[in-house]
Amino acid sequence: MWISLAFLLKVAVGVIVWFIYAQVIDIPRNEADVFKYFDDGVRIKESFHEKPELFFELFSGNHSSERAEEISHELNYWDRSYELIQVNDNRAMIRVNAVMAFFSHGEYQVHSILFNLISLLGIILMFKGISGLYKLPPWSFSLLFIVAPSLLFWGSAPLKEALVLLPMGLLLFSLKDLDEKGPNKLLLACAVLLSLFIKPYVALAIFPGILFLIISSYRKEKMLHVFLFIHGFILFGLFISQWVPSLDVIGVLSVKQKDFFNVATSVAAGSVIDIPRFTDLWGFLKASPSAVWRTYFRPGCWEMRSMLDGMAGVENLFYMIILLFALIKRSKKINMRMLLFCISFILGMGILIGTVTPVLGASVRYRVPALPFFLLLIYVLIDRPYIARCLKINCSV
Repeated sequence: MWISLAFLLKVAVGVIVWFIYAQVIDIPRNEADVFKYFDDGVRIKESFHEKPELFFELFSGNHSSERAEEISHELNYWDRSYELIQVNDNRAMIRVNAVMAFFSHGEYQVHSILFNLISLLGIILMFKGISGLYKLPPWSFSLLFIVAPSLLFWGSAPLKEALVLLPMGLLLFSLKDLDEKGPNKLLLACAVLLSLFIKPYVALAIFPGILFLIISSYRKEKMLHVFLFIHGFILFGLFISQWVPSLDVIGVLSVKQKDFFNVATSVAAGSVIDIPRFTDLWGFLKASPSAVWRTYFRPGCWEMRSMLDGMAGVENLFYMIILLFALIKRSKKINMRMLLFCISFILGMGILIGTVTPVLGASVRYRVPALPFFLLLIYVLIDRPYIARCLKINCSV
């Protein structure tokens, strides 16, 4: 019953997203995020009717024939990617839409429904996985679904933000029996690979937290030591990698920051802001605190330039208020493992997005996979019996 209602809500929101991009926002169709992967996918699917071998040639990316090369030049985003590490995840989205086009016959709303099925499945698996690690009451499913408007809005359209929820759900579901049986290694490996192809920076941000969960399940008495060791080791690795060009993560992020500035300037993005530039680890670390703030709390209500900015501004104000309230009215018994895992992922996403992305509208979308964990952090921190007394409800968890 509840799952059906949740799915219907997501489908309805998906229609609203389509209407906003099709009728409200004045933007060329080939630049609109909800259409660009869909249109390219449908074009690749159409090549199947011309010649099946041509379709598989395009789908694989091996453009050996002149006709395949010609069609690839017609695609808007096959060879364009501005994500945070050097994997062209646009192609993954286009391939997914190309496969879906065989069932949809090129109807956009069918793709929207299929993406909603995928994202809802991911949210359900995420909830079940977290519940295996940290007991959650059934009502808290809304933390992963409704309480974060950005998650509901961007996760209900044919976008990467919807698709990445599935590997994230699989990732956490693979750990649901961590304390009794250990991780499901096959499921864990599949989830990591899917994340790398869909949104690589999400896999990069969540990796330290997942490693912490696994190791801390064997060293429960020294969780903080494990947490500090893992993140200290990663910091040391970033320091050493600066002298190895093929492994220089900071160098890659610096280049991506420049790419984002160039793209934002070329398309005259309306929410471009100036962010600290960096070329080395020290500059990256200095830019990190403000990067986390920008990712989760900007745009503010004072920065509203459009309807979408307004929605994000009100949502960000809500996050500031509930975080402050949770810190003031924090619980005396806090689950440190879940708290540290959430902090690791939230900070990882905030730093990666905020240091590289100078467009507030883009960062609002990119942070979507971290929002359930931001709200889970609030749930872990806050004094739930106090809230229950104020609202006069039964709170057993």
